[in-house]
This record gives sequence, C-alpha cells and structure tokens, in this order.
Amino acid sequence: MGFAILFGFIGAQAIAADVGPDTPEMCFNLGKLYFDKGMFDKSIYYYSKAINLKADYSKAYGNRGNAYFESGLYDQAIEDFTKFLEFEPNSNKAYNNRGAAYQAKGLYDKALADYAKALELNPQDPMIYNNQGNILFAEGRFDDAIEKYNKAIEIRPGYVEAYGNRAFTYLTKKWFDLAIVDYSRAIKRDPENPDYYHNRADAYMAMHLYEDAMNDYTKAIELTPNDAEAYNNRGNAYMAMGFEEKALADYAKATKLNPNLASAYVNRGLAYEEKGSNDQAIANYSKAIELSPNDAETYNNRGGVYERAGQLDLASADYAKATELNPKFPEAQINQANILMAKDSYDEAIATYAKAIELNPTDAEAYNNRGIAYKAKGLQKEAIADFSKAIELNPKFAEAFNNRGSIHIAMESYDKAIVDYTKALELNPSLADAFYNRGNAYLAKELLDLAIADYNKAIELKPIFPEAIANRGVAYRHKGLSEQAISEYSKAIEMNPKDAEAYNNRGEAYVKKGLTDQAIPDFSKAIELNPNLGDAYYNRGNAYLEKAMSDKAIEDFTKSIDLNHNHTESYANRGVAYSNKGQYEKAIADYSKAIELNPKSADNYNNRGEAKANKNLYDEAIADFTKAIDLDPKLAEAYYHRGNVYLEKNYYDKAIADYSKAIEIKPDYVEAYGNRSIAYADKGMDDLSKADLEKAKQLGLKQE
Repeated sequence: MGFAILFGFIGAQAIAADVGPDTPEMCFNLGKLYFDKGMFDKSIYYYSKAINLKADYSKAYGNRGNAYFESGLYDQAIEDFTKFLEFEPNSNKAYNNRGAAYQAKGLYDKALADYAKALELNPQDPMIYNNQGNILFAEGRFDDAIEKYNKAIEIRPGYVEAYGNRAFTYLTKKWFDLAIVDYSRAIKRDPENPDYYHNRADAYMAMHLYEDAMNDYTKAIELTPNDAEAYNNRGNAYMAMGFEEKALADYAKATKLNPNLASAYVNRGLAYEEKGSNDQAIANYSKAIELSPNDAETYNNRGGVYERAGQLDLASADYAKATELNPKFPEAQINQANILMAKDSYDEAIATYAKAIELNPTDAEAYNNRGIAYKAKGLQKEAIADFSKAIELNPKFAEAFNNRGSIHIAMESYDKAIVDYTKALELNPSLADAFYNRGNAYLAKELLDLAIADYNKAIELKPIFPEAIANRGVAYRHKGLSEQAISEYSKAIEMNPKDAEAYNNRGEAYVKKGLTDQAIPDFSKAIELNPNLGDAYYNRGNAYLEKAMSDKAIEDFTKSIDLNHNHTESYANRGVAYSNKGQYEKAIADYSKAIELNPKSADNYNNRGEAKANKNLYDEAIADFTKAIDLDPKLAEAYYHRGNVYLEKNYYDKAIADYSKAIEIKPDYVEAYGNRSIAYADKGMDDLSKADLEKAKQLGLKQE
C-alpha cells in the first residue's frame, strides 16, 4: 500500500544552450533529469547547488524534497516541503507531499493535518483521499479508509492504486468477494502488477477457490520469477488441491530463492506431515524454528509430529515452549493436556484443559477432551457436563455425542446412550466407534440382533476392530450360538493376541459348550495378559469347581475377591468350594458375606442353609431355606433342602409337603422323588413310597 506523491512542482525543461552550467536554472534542470533517471543522490546535489545559487528558489526546495523522500530521508524532505510552503503557502501538492513524509515516519496526525489542508486547497485531488485512506488503514480504521478510497475512485474512476488499496482493505476485513472484484478492476487497468495477482490469489484461497488462486499465483510468478512468497503460497494452493508433490516442489523453490523464509519451511513441514514423513516434517519445522525462534505455532506443529511418532517427552517440551512463547495459545494447552492424558496424568490434564477453556471458552474440543479426562477418573457427572457443553458449542460434534453416550452406558442409562450414539451416527455415518458403542448398549439391553447388526456395521467400516468382533461373539454367546461365539473370539485374538478379555470370553463360550478343559487355558492366558482381570480368576475358579478341583477353585475365587472386595459371586462360589471340602464354617462365612452384598439372592440363602444343615444347625438351616423360598418361590432346591432337614427332624408331613412342592416346580427332580419315598416309608405309607421309588428309578436314581 504505497503513498501517492505529487511529483514535479514544474515540468521538465529543455536545457537551453545559452543557460550556463552554474546558473540556478541549469542546476535545477540537471536535478530534474537525474531525478527522472532515479539517480536521487545526483538529483539532490544539483537541486542543492541551485538553492545555493538562489536561496529563494522555491521549486528547487520542492523538488529536492521529492528526491529526499525517494531516498528515504524523510526529515530532510519535510524540511524542504516546509520551506517550499513558506514561499508558496497555497500549494496543495506541497501539503500532500509533506503529509506523505510524515506518514512514512508514522506521524499520522501531522500527515492527516497536511492532507486535510491539501484537500482544502483542492477538494478534487484523488491522490490525497488515497493517502488519507492509507493512514486510516494503518490505524486500523478500515471502514473510514474505505470511504476515502471510495472518494478517490469517485473523482478518478480509473485510479488503479485506489482500487488496489481498497481491495487490500477488503481483504484485511475478510470481505473476500469484494476484494476479488477490486483486484480484478486493478488488474484490468494494470495487468503487469504482480501484487494484485498475488493478493487476489490470497482472497481466492480464503474462499477455497484453490484453482483460481493457483492460476493467480502462477501469473504473479511469471511477472516476478524470483518471488519466494508467491511460490510458497502457490504451494499452499497445491496442497489444498491435493497435489502434494507440486506443493513440495514450490516450497523447495521458495526456500531456494529465500533460504530465510521460515513460513516456507513450516508449510513444507505440514506437507511432509500430511504424507506421514515424520522425520522430514520435523526437520523442516526445526529449520523454521531456527529462523524464527519465537514462533509458537511452529513449536506446536512440531510437537504434534513428535506426539504421533510416540515421542511424548519431546512433544511435551515443544507444547510447553509454544505456551511459554504465547501464553494465550489454547491449542498448545490442549495438546499439552492430551500428552498428560497419554501419560495417565489425569489431574494435570484436567487443569491444563481448564486453562485452554479459560483462554477460549467457546472451544468445544477442549470441553470434549476434558470430559474424556473426567471419564478416566470416574467422575461421570463432570464428564457428562463437559460433553454436553461441547455439544452446546458445536451441535454437530459427533464425537462428543459418542463420548457422552459412553458415560450413559457406564451409568447403565442404556436408552440415553442409544439416543446419543444414534445422533453421533446421524452426524457422522462413518463413525465406527459409535456403531460399536451402540452395539454395546443394545447388548446390555439383551437386544441381541440389534447389537449384532451394529457390530457388523462397525466391522464393515473398520475391518481390523477386534473389540467389535469380540463383542459380536458375546452377543452370539447370549443367543446360545457358542460355535459362532468361539469363532468370533478366535478372530479377535488373531487380530490382537494381547486381548485378555477375548481369551476370557472364549473361555466362557467353551464352558457353555461343556469344554471345560479348553476353557481353563483361555482363562489362564487372560490372567497372564492381565493379572488384574478379576473375571478371568472368577471364571477359572468356576471351571475348577466344575472339575471338582476345590483347592484351585478357592485360590482363584480368593484372587478375584482380592481384586474386587464386593464381588458377590466369588464369595458365593468360594462358599460352594469350601462346602465341597467339608469346611462348612468357612462356607457359611462366605455365603454370609455374599448375602450381605446381595440380600436378595435366594441361591445364597439356600446354599448357606445347606452348609448349616451339614453342621446340624437345623433350625438356622430351615430359616435360610424359608428365606430363599420367600425370595424365589420357584426355587425347587430350597424346598428340597428344607424337606431334607424336616425329614432329619422327623417332621414327615412337612418334609413330604416340601418334596411335593419341589416336584411340582421341577417334575424330573429325581432326588426329591427318592427322599419323598423315604418320608412316605417312615410314615408307613408303603404304596406311595413304592410309587415314588419307582418314579425315581425311571428318572435315573442311582441306588447304593
């Protein structure tokens, strides 16, 4: 954005033969000729000589002022223009030119005062309006500047510099379409000006019209083949168009033309990053940092490459440096927090995300990421609040819906989870994780076909998705399709041989098929991979219990309890193992703990009743069996066991009633027929006794 100087207080004069070389006029004309040739030192010399010969030579002061201005000697120019005005106080040109000199020195108030005086003397001078616009632009008063450029163009419709300056102001205000119109007008009038092509290309870039931008940068390069910035920017256009190799060639040309152009190294780093060439990206970012060591964004970019390469300490150092250079750089804060998350430093991550949010309270990503940190700490209420805020700020943030859904699942609010996952998929139908997670919600609700459909879709979108394959196996197992379940778990294990859950689940499927010997190695492998996987110890304990290996079962149930002191089933089943070993006191203690944790479990009361009966604590046993029946009136075993205690106490009628109820619930209950036969016999009801014994034999009663 240049100044408009009104050159030539007088026109060029022919050098008359009769004017001697030492006359003021001759020196003045020589000064003018040298000025026109751009030889400002000699021009100043001859204007000065003219002034020495004629102290009141006003036009010599004015023209020498122009020469000083062009030489960048603004103080001397101001002195000469001021001197000229002493002689000719009504010269609008002199006020304009002195205003330009003040403007060049950044003395905008004085410049504006001079321009105002110039316009007072000549209100129709477009150059002065243009100069006023330039000062207003420099002061950030863009709308006022546009008004001045408008006035200049109104007076002179073909004023190319005013179009160029107004276009640049539009560009600065991000009014890209208007900028393009004005640059096009300027180019029509001055087609050889590379800056107009370059700046119009910048406007095209901002409007994502990359091909138009590329064409304009190319034209700018044709006009100025050594313009490193034009190559650098055309490289950006090529990158936006997906032409990485052409972009890299342009960045290389830019750095060759100007080895100190830091932005070209940054852009080449971005291009290499896009190609996945981490080492080359880092090398270019490092060169840019060497050239511009205070550029926070470049440190942030290099940190991102280090992070993706798994070099977390180097990434953290770069993010820290970016934050140090620019404490108000929320992206660097977020990236630093992401590193802390990767290191499981959740409290520090939360604090760092909070800083980023403070800097930019409308950053949905920062809220989303902090929500993930809260989730990792088990702070579900805080996590939901952050995910909800992220969604409020960006209603199209599919990942935030997906993440909030995961909290709803953790809180067993499956319907809410399904709503969130469905919204995430509406926003991004290619989000495999959302299909997987919705499948998990359907699985929790036992909507197995819907779960399988979602797992199928997740796997279609992301074929290497062992978690989805494994959970599809869980759904098949719940449908009773053990073969398909085992096949799925095996695929998941093949994809991820370190997936402890997959081994554990396959073991469960083997158990369901009665293949206990195959299940135990899977449970053992799961434990080897994850020694803290309580479910694997519990499941292996059950497998050992099935094989009557009570000591091993007790050992596994104990480990499961160590990992989860509130695991009801581990206490209950360890109680069974102790009962099998005849250690009824320990069994009773475990059943009691299981009842404390789950007072509504009929099975635990029934089992404790059995243990108490075996210790001849008949009344306590009857109380437990009765409680079991209260909790589950269809629990045939509780009636059967209470009948046994009544039989032991010679309460034959009560025993017969309980056996009968057990048989009513479970018509093939062979032991109930056998023991009712005994009760009938003890009461002398031989026919009924014989009938029950015969029925028991038919059902397979083993006689000793």
